[in-house]
Amino acid sequence: MRKRLRYMKFGIMMGIMLIGLLITMVSVPDEAEAAPTLTPIATIGLVQSQQTADVSPGSLGIVTFDGTVTCVVNSATTAIVQLEATDTWTSAVVTPSAIEFSNTNAGAKTFQVSVKAPLYTSRNVVGQVVVSGKVIMYPGRLYGTVQPTDGVKARIDIDSFYKFQINAPKKYQEVGPGQQMVYNVHVINQGNIRDTFEIDIENEEQLTKAGFVLTLSQRVIDVEELEEKVIKLTVNTPIEWNVWKNKVTGVKVSVVSTLSLEESGNPLTQIEYFKIRERGASVPGFDPTFLIMSFVGLAIIVRTRTLKRRRQLK
Repeated sequence: MRKRLRYMKFGIMMGIMLIGLLITMVSVPDEAEAAPTLTPIATIGLVQSQQTADVSPGSLGIVTFDGTVTCVVNSATTAIVQLEATDTWTSAVVTPSAIEFSNTNAGAKTFQVSVKAPLYTSRNVVGQVVVSGKVIMYPGRLYGTVQPTDGVKARIDIDSFYKFQINAPKKYQEVGPGQQMVYNVHVINQGNIRDTFEIDIENEEQLTKAGFVLTLSQRVIDVEELEEKVIKLTVNTPIEWNVWKNKVTGVKVSVVSTLSLEESGNPLTQIEYFKIRERGASVPGFDPTFLIMSFVGLAIIVRTRTLKRRRQLK
């Protein structure tokens, strides 16, 4: 009987020890461990969806976009949102590029993105900037998600500007009265958009009354950006009775950008002066070359007769 009781006590003790062992092997999470770990979620936005860049000479070509970022984090973590931007010309800069969020530092935060478009960029180019990022949670260095996943986008348009130059290789020419000369006038479009130019002779009426005949090969031309066209200015000098003429006359040519006139009402205009020196004798109705040849022929006849008389006298 005593032996049986001894065995029963031993069995009970072993059972208690086995139960204790099982309890220590199974971990029961405390309240902090049982709480789920929340990965941060950041959202990026831009205030402006479009900006226009001024790329005219002397400008900076910079446009700026204002942005906001929000981030949801749990009370036990800190999140860092790292921002980056790409654009058509690889010039975008984000300020600041890293923003911190925590339980005590929540709410929407602001940033700016600056993009520099190269000067003289064509008006036909449409640029784009894309702002994206990543969010890192501490402690543990876990990565969260950023919305939108492909970044937030904005458009960059290029403002048109007007600039041109007129040039002529030979602005001064010398001819005789009653002769013709031709000037090649180069119109160079230095703007960033196709332009239409009107060409005019400012003192044409005055010169016509003086006997000049002036002709422009074209009075309206279209020139693509960074290209040039050549027009011809033909001038015929007047034929007058002059024993000897030596006079300089100016031709005033103007070129106007019509698109600048339509856009601003203040047309972009350039003036070029061409000089004509008339030098020589002028006898209307007679060809000077024929007159000279006639004198030469007469001189030969006179000399021939003189020699013939000398031989006869000998």
